[in-house]
Amino acid sequence: MNVQQVKQIAYEWLTHNLVHYPGLCGAHFVGSITTMPDEAYFPAYKDVDMHLIFKEGSPILENHGPFANLLEIEYRGAILEGGYKPASEYQTPELVLANPEITHHLTVDSLIYDPDGWLKALQEPVRREYARRKWVMARIDFERKGLEWWKGLRQFAHASDTSGLAEVNLLGYNYAYMASLLCVATLQAPSGNINTMRNILVEYNRLDLYQAAMEILGLPNISAALLETLLVEGAEAFDLAVRVRRSPNPFQHKLNPHQRGYFVDKCRSLMDAGLIDQAAGWMLAFYSSSINVILADGPEEVKPAYVRRRNKLLEILGIQPQESLDGRFERIMQINEQFFALAGDMVRSNPNIFD
Repeated sequence: MNVQQVKQIAYEWLTHNLVHYPGLCGAHFVGSITTMPDEAYFPAYKDVDMHLIFKEGSPILENHGPFANLLEIEYRGAILEGGYKPASEYQTPELVLANPEITHHLTVDSLIYDPDGWLKALQEPVRREYARRKWVMARIDFERKGLEWWKGLRQFAHASDTSGLAEVNLLGYNYAYMASLLCVATLQAPSGNINTMRNILVEYNRLDLYQAAMEILGLPNISAALLETLLVEGAEAFDLAVRVRRSPNPFQHKLNPHQRGYFVDKCRSLMDAGLIDQAAGWMLAFYSSSINVILADGPEEVKPAYVRRRNKLLEILGIQPQESLDGRFERIMQINEQFFALAGDMVRSNPNIFD
């Protein structure tokens, strides 16, 4: 399918399901689909990302567990993922302009559902002010605050898995913040994609930051041949985790049967492009989360085998089970500060950013 067809499917799904979403007052696309040409091919494994916006007090906005509610379904061959957002986050142009999770998407043709026209009314001031320095810096500050939230997850990760694997996964999640930060600083559409981060760093002659970040996680230790083996093991673990998961998991919104291709096919596409570090990071997120689900909820008879797999994966990354990861977290925070310093330089040198 192409982008236009996928967008039509999302619109059709929303139109047919309005009755199930009381208080819905707006919706728009987010993510890479917002900047792709309508005729471009849209891989079947990719998510169609949306924000679904609700009036205050809507029951949809209530969390019933430790993690955020997300829409994650397959519809007519498309994988639809929706974040539930309160209308208060869109209350004024100023609130939108300071929020990198929203801003760029309202500068492009992204609207899906806007019965009262209030999202369209926001677009003109957001487009006009998008590149103003104070709003770019506000969005960078938003990313820094998000990083503080990320740091706070470490205690939960350690409590749920003292082996260190959940903390390793959290280290990998840090890259999404750094990629998004660089996108904000260069006025690009926000992306947590590691390859986007690498491309921007290459453009600014700072590939050293990329290499240092990859080394902290141990991704350069994974060769193409080893990655092939780990992907096969990871796919097997994913299939089992999907069947047995009962306990809450930070990655639970990606552990659904229809997302197998999102894991396996995307990983293979990265491998085929020669992007081994990125493919290894993608594999690690799914494989490690699947292992943790199996060790929590899986049949007792398979758990010893997955303990061995977990320990093997940690060994490949250069980590001993139960090893303190304080040093790695300290190093990644030092590198993060270099990313923020670079982002500041990018803003100062960008002629498209105005006062």
